[in-house]
Amino acid sequence: MNAPKNKNNAPAPESAIQRPKRRKQKLIRLNDLIPKQDVAGGHQLLFGATDATQTTNKPTNDWNGPPLAMQSNHVKFLQPLVRLLSSAVIIIVCSNCAEAPSYMQNLRAGVFPWQASQWGYWKGDGVHGSPKIVVYLSKQRAYFYKGKRVVGESTVSTGKPGFSTPPGHYHVVSKDRNHVSSEFGDYVDDSGKVVKSNVDSRYDSQPAGTHFDGARMPYCMHFNGGYAMHEGYVPRYAASHGCIRLPKGMAEHFFDASREGTPVIVEE
Repeated sequence: MNAPKNKNNAPAPESAIQRPKRRKQKLIRLNDLIPKQDVAGGHQLLFGATDATQTTNKPTNDWNGPPLAMQSNHVKFLQPLVRLLSSAVIIIVCSNCAEAPSYMQNLRAGVFPWQASQWGYWKGDGVHGSPKIVVYLSKQRAYFYKGKRVVGESTVSTGKPGFSTPPGHYHVVSKDRNHVSSEFGDYVDDSGKVVKSNVDSRYDSQPAGTHFDGARMPYCMHFNGGYAMHEGYVPRYAASHGCIRLPKGMAEHFFDASREGTPVIVEE
């Protein structure tokens, strides 16, 4: 190929020789991979698209609202507030519902989940209203009401199979802060050693050389013949001879807040 000549038929300088143009390789930057928003058109451009019809910079009076990122932040901010307000509305609507779920009863009493102990809680001091005790056998839980408000909740242990606590509507007939059972206890020898434990003196035979030692039942409230609610061992399942056992501390609260005639409702 002959080098081009100028009008004087002299060879053209080396710099004037036409060389094939090299295609510039477009480098993809990290920012090009982030979706971009066209405010004017409301479209999202992916992977650095350069469509002139979509990325026009001409001024416009059309406005379709704030960017999506800002809208997302607003939604994230409002969601917890909406949930909190919804919970408050539900609690207010159900404030007269005596059969509300346990977590709702706790909130109505002003007790949050992290404030309740493993045995329950008590918020009844200084609260006015007629007392009432409701026991659920299937849940092994007892609730103390003042009026229509739950002010206490406790784990209980009711009658084991063969000695089931009978469901029904009862009331407290007597109270004894330091009650000793005449029916349930242990057979012990003269040295005080337990020979046979957890017996029913009406049915269990007494070994020779022993005597009956009645079980201590502090904060005892009889509500149905020999059935009573009192402080005792609470293993989180039905284990008693028919009485309703309350853990130490909770039994005292239930006892002090009750009076003779207080309704005791036992449900399945």
